[in-house]
Amino acid sequence: MESNRKDTHAILLLVALTVGLLIVFTARITGASGSAERRQRTPAQSTSPQNANSVAVQMSAPFRDGLYVGRITSEHGNEPHIAVGRWASVMDRTLYASGYRQGYNQQIVNAEALRLGH
Repeated sequence: MESNRKDTHAILLLVALTVGLLIVFTARITGASGSAERRQRTPAQSTSPQNANSVAVQMSAPFRDGLYVGRITSEHGNEPHIAVGRWASVMDRTLYASGYRQGYNQQIVNAEALRLGH
């Protein structure tokens, strides 16, 4: 009976240590990513989910690619032509097209502001 009791205590100790290690590991992972996010955030940035989603969209490769191609197309005076074929998923094509439109339109606005002397 004494042996059985020692085995039970050893198992409980092992379970408690495992749970403790999992808690510490999880806290370190979430704490590390949270502190990195706090360091990168500027005071003007909002913590709203909508703003976070917008930043994620603008940092995506398809959006940035569309932004660049849209700006170049507008700078050269060409009509807009959104060629989404290089992006496989519907989401990537949508992001590319959104970036393209924003880049194209922003370049037109910038050129007009320069023309008017603003």
